[in-house]
Amino acid sequence: MHEFKKIYGIDLGTTNSCIAHINKNGEPEIIPNAEGDLTTPSVVYFETPENVVVGKVAQQSAEMEPDKVVYEVKRSMGDETFSFEVDGKTYGPEAISQFILRKIAQDASTYLNEPVTDVVITCPAYFGIKEREATKNAGKLAGLTVHAILSEPTAAAFNYGFDRVDQDQTVLVFDLGGGTFDVTLIEIEDNNISVVNTGGDHNLGGKNWNDRIIDHFANIFMDEHGEENDPCTDSYTMQDLRNKAEEAKKQLSTKTTYRAAISHNGHRAEVELTREKFEELTRDLLDRTISLTRNVLEEGKEKGHPRVDQVLLVGGSTRMPMVSAAIEKELGMTPMVYDPDLAVAKGAAWVALKKLADVIAEEFKPSEEQERDKHGEKFGLAPGQTTKLSDIKIRSISSKAFGLVVVNTKKAEKDPERLYVSHILDRHVQLPAEETVTSLGTVVDNQKSVLIELMEQADGNSEPSTELDNNVKIGEGEITLAPNLPKGSPIHVTFRLEEDGLLKVHAVDPKSRNECHIETRVSGVMSQEEVEKISSQLQMITIT
Repeated sequence: MHEFKKIYGIDLGTTNSCIAHINKNGEPEIIPNAEGDLTTPSVVYFETPENVVVGKVAQQSAEMEPDKVVYEVKRSMGDETFSFEVDGKTYGPEAISQFILRKIAQDASTYLNEPVTDVVITCPAYFGIKEREATKNAGKLAGLTVHAILSEPTAAAFNYGFDRVDQDQTVLVFDLGGGTFDVTLIEIEDNNISVVNTGGDHNLGGKNWNDRIIDHFANIFMDEHGEENDPCTDSYTMQDLRNKAEEAKKQLSTKTTYRAAISHNGHRAEVELTREKFEELTRDLLDRTISLTRNVLEEGKEKGHPRVDQVLLVGGSTRMPMVSAAIEKELGMTPMVYDPDLAVAKGAAWVALKKLADVIAEEFKPSEEQERDKHGEKFGLAPGQTTKLSDIKIRSISSKAFGLVVVNTKKAEKDPERLYVSHILDRHVQLPAEETVTSLGTVVDNQKSVLIELMEQADGNSEPSTELDNNVKIGEGEITLAPNLPKGSPIHVTFRLEEDGLLKVHAVDPKSRNECHIETRVSGVMSQEEVEKISSQLQMITIT
């Protein structure tokens, strides 16, 4: 018989992270950390080479040792140029993220008095292949078994729609977190929770609002004490500004005025920010979210979804009154502030339990309902709930298009810039998706090999472009061809995009007897060899 293991849902956030499970009462529950809080700040402080502090204490330590603290590493997932150097060591985004994952997993394990090893981890819907693969690697480095990388809006919609799968409706999830923004149209119908289309910006979030406040306070200070006394040039003062900006943003959600004092270089200034001024300073940021939302709604109409029944506001930054007001004014819809900080983790917990229910359902036939229930009850599932969960279908889509770099041989003589991208999988294709192209061929006689360059659409908010500059290289591989092939000999390429958004590609030379497979490493993220190599080293560092 299959061994059934409990799976947990993790919201790995830019600003805060949390972990959830379905408790014995069959309800999604956030598991508190060692400090007794439901969320853990996604802040990492390298106290010593042997000890790393994650969370609230790390935030506080930033005031004394800002050069040893990392914030908002989620924005750098998949970025090969990002590195953080401390105590003579260099850490990439996956390595830093694994400290956060280890912290919340070990705290949950201590609280529940049971091992927490198997997880579903969420990420922005707008994340591409690099970012998703990097997120999965972070989980592996943390010693976790990652069952899926789940889009955050899908998780929130599942938490909302689990008890509403029999109520046909279209839901818009407006997810404005600390560092990223997603807007996703989701259809709930006939036991299916299906993503229709999505848009967003993984460099747009509460941090951008904070940065505007920091600039405003710094300008007030320099107006009083001169530009040579820029408070942003000092790391300690900058940390104080960050803290005050976050405090101002939160207070202005309920108050109309925020006041504080800034000290730098022997000078002091009183600063003030009204809610009206705050909204003026950040108007363009809010307009960007509304513009992206309009694009998603327009595309939804083209796909046969002319109306939206519910708007869910997810992510801590949606607490700002300006967000709800803008949606009501610009889009004519009254949104529901839907458990902003916790809905994603709770939804991930439901999907994690669904993964387990799927395994139990595969083990026992529908006629063996009692056996399904017996095993499901061990994990908080009520009678009949195992079957109900396994029967729900989650249908995700690709947020971007994927293709290959190809040569247009007909234009090669006239156009030296003859390389372009041929997209094989379109954006917003339903997952899992698989497509095989047989129309590609060799460029010259006797060609020895073919370089397979995988490309991902750079901007998922627009139509895919064939121009190289409008796409991002995500990996490559090379296949050796059969000898003496004439020019134009066919090369068959198959793209398969899995439900969690991870891409598998292989190419075939049909003229040879053997199929030519390629294992493509995604550029900018760690290879599995590198993950295995440094995993044991990272595990030796204590997390507190």
